Amino acid sequence: MAPGITRAVSVMAIQHESTLAEIPDPNPQTIQFEDPLDYTATYAAAGVDFLTVANNHQFDYGYRGVSNTRATLDTTGIAWGGIGATADSVRQPVVVSMRFTLPHFQSMRT
Repeated sequence: MAPGITRAVSVMAIQHESTLAEIPDPNPQTIQFEDPLDYTATYAAAGVDFLTVANNHQFDYGYRGVSNTRATLDTTGIAWGGIGATADSVRQPVVVSMRFTLPHFQSMRT
């Protein structure tokens, strides 16, 4: 993505539709979605401020996949939400500072 585009938005929020796990496939007979851990470096370089990971594929690799995803996201500096250790933690709001006074939203597909 062109840097000029990402600097023009107040908050860049995207949806990540898989786990960040790099673990063996628990059931090779079915389709599971898993992405390499270094995707987060790409998101950070693109200027992503918030990443939502609430989707139907977070448990493709079970609790281990969810745990790996959370641990990976915690090291990025990117705000994230959508999965948690408890139902209450998932419901906690995520606050992201805006660069400009008027909100602008941009979405991207990976």
